[in-house]
Amino acid sequence: LSTLVKRLSHNCEQYPQMQGKLKNVEVGDYGEKYVANLLQTTFKHQLIVLSDISIGSTQADCLVITPYFCAVLEVKNVKGNITLTQQPKQMLREIEGKIDIFQSPEAQLERLEIELSRLFQQHHIQLPIFSAIVFPFHTSIIQNESKQYPVLIGKEVLNYIHLLPRPRVCVDPQKVETILRKQCKPWQYFPLCEYYKVDPRFIKTGVECRACGTIPMIRINRTWKCASCDVTDQTAHVQALKDYYMLVNKYITTQQAMRFLHLRNRYEAIRILKSVSIQRIGQTKSSKYELTL
Repeated sequence: LSTLVKRLSHNCEQYPQMQGKLKNVEVGDYGEKYVANLLQTTFKHQLIVLSDISIGSTQADCLVITPYFCAVLEVKNVKGNITLTQQPKQMLREIEGKIDIFQSPEAQLERLEIELSRLFQQHHIQLPIFSAIVFPFHTSIIQNESKQYPVLIGKEVLNYIHLLPRPRVCVDPQKVETILRKQCKPWQYFPLCEYYKVDPRFIKTGVECRACGTIPMIRINRTWKCASCDVTDQTAHVQALKDYYMLVNKYITTQQAMRFLHLRNRYEAIRILKSVSIQRIGQTKSSKYELTL
């Protein structure tokens, strides 16, 4: 998303929407990292914390694995007055007189528990599952309690984990982690232009300067030079082609590379694509190269 917003023309009508999506992701990611770091710093080697891990068709914000239990934490870094409704299940946030509607953390936890229980059954893992909704900072004012799950704010999550029951039978947490990581599905949303229905014509072309962020850099001999800060960089095109992969397509022709990288001729494009691509498909002028991240 940061790459999309960076390269998306401000003239594109979806630009404000993509900016908003990026901000929400960054805020949510900050809250999840805060909770994960809090747990790891406090409990150290007593538990394993997995962030943003897929379980079946769902995504867990924070998964705590110990020899005695597994705790699923749905982290909501949302400030304002929070109300959890039941029919339909939603999370409402009121701030400065404006009401925003979010997906219900209770519904998310229900799905995660089902997927995790199914996975544990498949691998004959007998590990109790506990779940909680976590608001990482005291900027959230909870108007009502969840009827299904504990609602925790800030460092309350430490007491919650500490007080969970510990049965005599225990499981190797590293074995559970290995199983969870093996079943993770790869990211399937590239190219983002297709996923978000953004016209690729609104994507800014050119190589970005890693020093100051200027787009485009200028190709001089076999290096790139930034017109803003005078930095030279022989491999600046590598990230540009990764951007192309994420936003437009993982396949690129020499003509497309010339246009996207602002190259002078197809021989330069061929030389660059040969150095960074996985394989070349076809032997004619219309052949394409497979890019990689």
